[in-house]
Amino acid sequence: MEGALSPLGYLVRRGLRRSMRAQDAALLRYLTREARGSSLTINRQRRRARKAQLTRKAAND
Repeated sequence: MEGALSPLGYLVRRGLRRSMRAQDAALLRYLTREARGSSLTINRQRRRARKAQLTRKAAND
């Protein structure tokens, strides 16, 4: 029985490794955002958008 189930076990382990890697990467992204301050990144994006709009208006005037 072991010989027949080993390919199945291999596929299951490989699938688990993939999902664990994806979850670990997501956790690291979340933790780095929290460590930096998630509101800071949102504010940066808003500032960039406002600056871009202001420069466009200035160029059109």
